[in-house]
Amino acid sequence: MAEAPQYDAVARVRESFGRALESEPAYREMLPFFQALYELQEAAAETARPAVMDPAAGRPLQERARIPLDLPCATELLQGLLAAAGDANRDLAESAARLRACFEGDGARSGCCLRLFMEQGGGELAELSETVGVAPVRVAFFLYNSIWPSVAFHARRLAAEKDAGGEGDGGSCPLCGSLPEISFIEENGRRMLACSFCRHQWPVPRIQCPFCRNGDAEALGYHGSEEDPSRRIDTCECCGSYWITIDTRRLGRPFYAPLEALVSTHLDIRAEQMGYGRPEAAGDTVPAAAAEITSKNRLPMAHPLSLRRP
Repeated sequence: MAEAPQYDAVARVRESFGRALESEPAYREMLPFFQALYELQEAAAETARPAVMDPAAGRPLQERARIPLDLPCATELLQGLLAAAGDANRDLAESAARLRACFEGDGARSGCCLRLFMEQGGGELAELSETVGVAPVRVAFFLYNSIWPSVAFHARRLAAEKDAGGEGDGGSCPLCGSLPEISFIEENGRRMLACSFCRHQWPVPRIQCPFCRNGDAEALGYHGSEEDPSRRIDTCECCGSYWITIDTRRLGRPFYAPLEALVSTHLDIRAEQMGYGRPEAAGDTVPAAAAEITSKNRLPMAHPLSLRRP
């Protein structure tokens, strides 16, 4: 079996969150839980070894519904995430406790739910939600974060073996076809997008809407603040979309895409209040509840932790 490229991000997570705890007071209450989540996730990504899949013809290179999972790894991570949520706020802790009771001692059941989440979702997710009395978006949150190490294994292998350094199709990830979670500017000035699902990163033109590919500078805008010059809202008047951009040269901590997306939630709120939105992904195979977390709208991911607007 081919080995995935070596990738150890636990130290980066620890350093990035440590600095964010000092500089992002409005998010301080939720950051310890998410730090624990991403440390567990990145550690699992170093050992996850699902069955290798052949890339699809053309792009995206993998169909998300067909991605093989390392179920033992995902099941163990699910239990770890549910345990870590016990230190989160009361609502999320109660949801995690109910899911732990549902899956405890029944690896087959948790494995089945993880596999169905990836392959089908929909009614199966709603049925589990109703059975355990946990909101679908919270069920999706734990299941998605548990299968991510397997997704990352395939993404990193494909990125290393294939020519995945070019642009995606209309702002979609060249590996899995998902929408970007966040945009960022590298030290050399190059603009990159980070995938909301597999977290692959790829370059895009600096002056262009990643969604409709409008390159007219007059129809592109940005909204930032002097208080935080490291992040801003970029907008496109042609398609009405927005995306958050992080200037890593001004960030003051190692860039970690999930963290920067989380602590930019107040900008998502502002952009939506201004009338901008994020496009739907055509042919999306991820259940609707998971899509709310991983692509179109990050607010449900933060909502269980009672986010206060900065």
